[in-house]
Amino acid sequence: MRDLNQRIRHLELPDRMKRLPLNSQGYPVPFFVPYVNGEPEFRGFDGEKMVICVRYKRCWLCGQPLGKFMVFVIGPMCAVNRVSAEPTAS
Repeated sequence: MRDLNQRIRHLELPDRMKRLPLNSQGYPVPFFVPYVNGEPEFRGFDGEKMVICVRYKRCWLCGQPLGKFMVFVIGPMCAVNRVSAEPTAS
């Protein structure tokens, strides 16, 4: 599939996200998502890609090199505990 799903077509994707592959329903597949039998498995993450992101300072979402400024995608308990299980994103 080459076109975004009509539910998200009206949203402006960041340039880095525009380069991601789309699944069969037309949704971008983040870098960390593993493929099982040739299909993205959104419920999991690829451990090898996590190592790549940490070791080579890559974005967890798009897989491209991080810039000078980095952010963490966290929930409220991560803010309370000051711990994040995911690598940075840009």
